[in-house]
Amino acid sequence: MKKSITIVLTFPIVPKKNSKIPRVSSRGKPYLQPNPRAVDSEDWIKMEASIKWHGKPFSTPVKMTLEALKMSRMRSDLSGVLETVQDALNEIAYDDDRLIHEISARWMKKQEMQERTGGPTATAFVTVKEL
Repeated sequence: MKKSITIVLTFPIVPKKNSKIPRVSSRGKPYLQPNPRAVDSEDWIKMEASIKWHGKPFSTPVKMTLEALKMSRMRSDLSGVLETVQDALNEIAYDDDRLIHEISARWMKKQEMQERTGGPTATAFVTVKEL
């Protein structure tokens, strides 16, 4: 029987590519300020996955499915969210993200997410299955 894990995330996922915020110093020089929310997203995903998944990481090819709620206030793209989730699950759900042979990702509407969870708390579903 093929194993799978589904993780329900309950916080906004900030893509790693949004990890730096452009700013201008008081002297007028531009610089990039680290966005702590971007780092926190990966750490939160790791924590949620560690709580949910008690088995060994998959060492065989897997399929990853991501269904995420598009946060209206955040300018994020699906590929950036997917990359953050993939990196966070390294060594927890699978030995290395090179084992992901199939990927499916989509934005979910708020109403669809609420119907699936029975409430407004979830922001994403991540499923990793052995192939």
